[in-house]
Amino acid sequence: MIYIYHISFSCGGYRPLPIDLIGTTLSFFMSWFFFKAGMMHKKSTIKELFRKSVKRLLIPFIIFLFIGLVLDCVIKFTNIENLTIPSFLKAEIFNLISTCIIWPTGASWFLLSLFFARIAFNCIYTKVHPLLITATFACAAYGIFLMTNHGWTFGLHMPGLNTVLNIPTFYMGNMCHGLAVYSLGYYIKDRQFNKAIFLFSLILFVLKYFIPASIDFRANNPSGVNFMLAVIYGMSGCIVINNIFKRFVNKRIPVISHIGVNSMVYYLIHYPVMYTTISLFWRPFEDSELWLRFIVLSSIVTISLVFADLLFRCKKLRFIIGG
Repeated sequence: MIYIYHISFSCGGYRPLPIDLIGTTLSFFMSWFFFKAGMMHKKSTIKELFRKSVKRLLIPFIIFLFIGLVLDCVIKFTNIENLTIPSFLKAEIFNLISTCIIWPTGASWFLLSLFFARIAFNCIYTKVHPLLITATFACAAYGIFLMTNHGWTFGLHMPGLNTVLNIPTFYMGNMCHGLAVYSLGYYIKDRQFNKAIFLFSLILFVLKYFIPASIDFRANNPSGVNFMLAVIYGMSGCIVINNIFKRFVNKRIPVISHIGVNSMVYYLIHYPVMYTTISLFWRPFEDSELWLRFIVLSSIVTISLVFADLLFRCKKLRFIIGG
């Protein structure tokens, strides 16, 4: 779903009915990552969880920041005349502080947000009920959305960058949202298969086709104004999809299993391939029909992911994607 969403958006918002239907149905895809991680949370010391989280999440995040910086350097010095190294570095530093990403590897934001969710949850879940954590941090994410959306922020002067950082940043919102979903996944791990919970979640899931609400998880920004409804739809989608696989599919499907095992490879690699292609090699297709651009970009990204899949089977390289 991430693959389809990013490519269709990068191709000028190509959203024919089938893609639009898939997008609406699977709009909970980012929530599911946090939900599933919460389901897999195990009791651990803070020190042990921190060590594992640094290896699986923080190190890949830092590596992809560096990859993004190198790619952005090539892209900008290719496309922008008279660009200087100091001005480039200042812009990259401010962009990192204000958005928590370097654009060519923009999908890596998830790693830092999940890192925060895992560590924060482990620190408080034995003292605070998981449902209270979910409610509190969902409301915190909503509060940050309101503050950033209405300009109710305070400016922090950045010495040396000659600019002002507005606090709170929107990524503080996605961290709170991620923690809320993570906590729910932990609490409802087994309870979600209760018929009443499943049916209630299914009703909410179907409701989004009649009262649309979705959210850009990274930007902590809904399409429209119904933030909390979009959050609830995302949570209900996680429960519904888990029940579908538990109740009706309940068998190993090789293709889906393979994608699941290698999802981090596909997630982290598709974005820099897509971004670099559009930034450096897209001119011949700029005036093409949207459907042609979608097919071309999808083909390039898919071929790249096949090679990445083979490349990261090498154990010595697995640390790059947290393996």
